[in-house]
Amino acid sequence: MRRLILFLLALNLVSFTTNDKDLRSKLLEVYSLNQTEQILQNKDQKKYYIALIYKSYHLSEFDSKENKNDFELLTSVTLKHKNGDKEKIASTRIIEMISNNTFNPLKLNLNRELDKAKSYLLKNTNQILTLYSQNRINKIAKQ
Repeated sequence: MRRLILFLLALNLVSFTTNDKDLRSKLLEVYSLNQTEQILQNKDQKKYYIALIYKSYHLSEFDSKENKNDFELLTSVTLKHKNGDKEKIASTRIIEMISNNTFNPLKLNLNRELDKAKSYLLKNTNQILTLYSQNRINKIAKQ
């Protein structure tokens, strides 16, 4: 029993460290080292960015009962890089990036609504990308 508890604690510590490293990495894709360190040292900011990076979007399959006209068609999206460069990618690449955990919503050049989620139908797919509202992200960060 004691070994099991120690194993679970070690596993939790490794998981926490890995998540911190991934968060740091995603922040560094957009912010300077100094800005990233400030975010990671501030408990509230860190919680906000965890919510924004990992919990601010949802990818779902289009339900045939829904009306395609209810969604904005997203053919491509522009990603902003730290050095100021912009990269236009096909909407299908977003699915790949989400699947392999390289998706970083901080780099998206898409507007979020303050009070309501915004959903996009990804062109040439039956996938819907939903970006949660700013207010919802704030609520998630406070949990």
